[in-house]
Amino acid sequence: MRAFVPMRSYQRLCNSGLDGLTSTISRNPDVITGRILVRALADNSGQFVVIDGSRHVAALRLLSDTGEFHGAPLTADVTALFDSCPVTIAHPETDPAFVLALLGDATEPGADPWLLGQRDHLLRMLDRQSVHHSQPTLAAAAANNAQTVRRYHGYRALQQMMQDHEIAPRVAAALYPLFHAAVGRSAIRSWLDWDDNLCYFIDDTGLDRFYRLLLPSTRADGTIRPPCITVVGDVVQLCDVLAEPAARTELLDRGATLEDAVEVINAGVFQQWSAQVGEVVETMKWDRRRFGPRP
Repeated sequence: MRAFVPMRSYQRLCNSGLDGLTSTISRNPDVITGRILVRALADNSGQFVVIDGSRHVAALRLLSDTGEFHGAPLTADVTALFDSCPVTIAHPETDPAFVLALLGDATEPGADPWLLGQRDHLLRMLDRQSVHHSQPTLAAAAANNAQTVRRYHGYRALQQMMQDHEIAPRVAAALYPLFHAAVGRSAIRSWLDWDDNLCYFIDDTGLDRFYRLLLPSTRADGTIRPPCITVVGDVVQLCDVLAEPAARTELLDRGATLEDAVEVINAGVFQQWSAQVGEVVETMKWDRRRFGPRP
């Protein structure tokens, strides 16, 4: 148990307040199941590094050190956890995209710096490695959890970009939600020709255009266009733009911003609405002339 969490991280976690979690574990020991993810060291030493669920490990250690919770003795089910410490082990050869897909605490706002470091380590591995699991292996490893599979697809899509562009781990972490949103939308999957078997976008031309929307780019006149897509809401708007030919041309061929492309859609909708209103008004005028009171 004590080897799982470095002393400084343990002290930092204790100072952050673990009363709520230790209370939960002492009342319901099963809450620990499936919450701790560790990485086996490559030297086959039998040691592990916690990459997710370090608060749960720290809470267990705190209960082990005190032997009680608020003066009440611990149950046998809780003390049994001190020796068993149920963990999920990610072996060194595991696809880093899948390990990232299993992370929970390390992707939450305000995560412990230790976990952020482990996430960044996995992102660097993602940049260097190209292995990926087959669909049956992925389904079995994810226990057919659709959310885990979708997160895996998002990280695989991010991996494509990282291997084509030099991207720092912190930047990659900020880009991941955009890829997670992109692989979940049929408009973008069709545009970039997503392959579920390869977990890969196949359309290189479209993919290059997509990357230009995610990164700063230079316009034909030499000015810098900032990233067009920075939040998940922008991905949703991109789907609308892709469905409208005029807006799509404005964004992808003329170097307009996403806002400009959306304005093209809005202008077209307004013109259509105005034409419909005009037709209704003319029809009403005609009906009035035809059926109005006669002298």
